[in-house]
Amino acid sequence: MNDPQAAVRQTPSHALQHLREHGSISLPGRTSDPYLRWQKRRRISLVVFSTIGGFGVLAAVLGFLLRAVAVWALLIPVGGLLAFVGIVAAGALALLGGAHRFRLHAETQPVMLDSRGICLRGIGPIPWSDLAAPGHRRIRTKNDVSGMCAVMPLSTQGHARVNASFSSRTLLIGPKPYLRSDVPYLLLPGIDGFTEAETVQLFQTAYAMHAR
Repeated sequence: MNDPQAAVRQTPSHALQHLREHGSISLPGRTSDPYLRWQKRRRISLVVFSTIGGFGVLAAVLGFLLRAVAVWALLIPVGGLLAFVGIVAAGALALLGGAHRFRLHAETQPVMLDSRGICLRGIGPIPWSDLAAPGHRRIRTKNDVSGMCAVMPLSTQGHARVNASFSSRTLLIGPKPYLRSDVPYLLLPGIDGFTEAETVQLFQTAYAMHAR
């Protein structure tokens, strides 16, 4: 890929003008909207399960202190169960968040469009011949069951290339639809200062210029 320092923040209108005049552009990336939604759900779930775990601990302690009364003693097993479920689930979510730090770094890598193809999330160039025109599609994934995503469908050639050997690079291209073993789309990146609709428009312009 090109030097990341070459990525310069521009307004959407200036970026389109630059692309049309020069045929290429480099822009700073940001976290894509589908990944932001997943992060938000993970944070909410983390708070919920942490609260359940804390409530379970308090209930178990209260039940232990009042164990002389049979009704209150029931809080010990109930609280213990809630504490176990809450703490285990919160711990798993925290570990999952740590394991995805590489994705957060990748999401902010420069986005480059030129005649060779697309560079994004630290991978590329992905040839235009591997892709179809960009647009919005509703894609059911494990982390976003009903999410609308801005994507470029992979061509037959692109699909074979991307899914030849499944790896972390394949997941960075993503998204992988729920209950499918392959990745059929390129998820458009976030671009600093751009809405998702503006990003789609930029990619549509680049595709019209360079796709054969």
